[in-house]
Amino acid sequence: MPLAAQNSFKAVPTRSRAGCILCRGRRKFPHKCSSTHEVNFGNEASIEQQNGGRRDVVHQRLSRRGLLTVRVATADAAIKLLDIKTLGGLSVEASIPTALLKNEGKIRTVPYRDTDQQIFEKLRHLGVVSVRRQYSLRKTEDGSVVRGPRGVIVLTFKEDVSLPTRVMLGDFSYPVEEYLEPPLQCHNCMRYGHCYKVCRGTVRCRKCAGPHRIKECTVKEMRCANCYGPHRATYPGCPKRRDAAFAQRIRKFRIEEELAE
Repeated sequence: MPLAAQNSFKAVPTRSRAGCILCRGRRKFPHKCSSTHEVNFGNEASIEQQNGGRRDVVHQRLSRRGLLTVRVATADAAIKLLDIKTLGGLSVEASIPTALLKNEGKIRTVPYRDTDQQIFEKLRHLGVVSVRRQYSLRKTEDGSVVRGPRGVIVLTFKEDVSLPTRVMLGDFSYPVEEYLEPPLQCHNCMRYGHCYKVCRGTVRCRKCAGPHRIKECTVKEMRCANCYGPHRATYPGCPKRRDAAFAQRIRKFRIEEELAE
C-alpha cells in the first residue's frame, strides 16, 4: 500500500499521506509519459534503477490537462520524486495533492467540561489549527435517540507540523493517535465500502462473525468478521478498518481528480 512522503514544505511522513505526487509541466506532457518506465528523475535515471531495481512506481495517470499523477510505494521514492525539476525532458513542479495533506490526530477520555475553544487555546502553540469533539447517537430508556458528546477529540495540525506523541491539557497528558475518517461499513455483512441497503452478501454477526444477527448470538468469544481477530467487527482498532479508511481517502482523491479534469 502506498506510503506517505515529505513535500516541499517538510510535511511529516505518515501513512495517511498517500504517496501520490502531482507533476505540473510548463507545457503538456507527451502521451509517452503515461507508461511507468518513462517516469525519470532529474538525472534521467529511472526510479527502479535508483532503488536497486525495485519497482516503486505503483501507478501513473495523465489527465487531459497535462497533469501527471504518480503513485509510489515508499516514502523514500516519493521524497525523490518531489525533488525533481525535469521529467521526460520537460520542466516540472512536483507536489503532494492538498486533498491528501490532512494532518490530524485524536486524543481520548477528554472530560466533557472542556470545550473545543478551551482545548484549542491550550494547544494552539503546538500547531493546532482546529479542534472538534466527536459525538454519537444513543438510545434513551424511553426509546428515543439523542446526540451526546464523546471523550474523543480530533485535532487538526498545520501541514508542516509533526504529530506529537502526547499533549498536555492541564495536569493530564494524553497520547495522540493518527486520525483517519471512519470508513463506510455495512451492518449486514460487516464488510467495508458499501452500506446494508445495497449489500448482496450474507448476514454476519458483528460479535462472532457467524451467519446470524447479533441479537441471535449466543457465542461468548469475539471474532472479527474482517481480520478474524479477537474483537468485534466494529472495533476502531481493527487493522482492516484502518486499511479501509486509507483506501476511502484515496478513492475520494480520485473522484476529486476526475471532477477537476
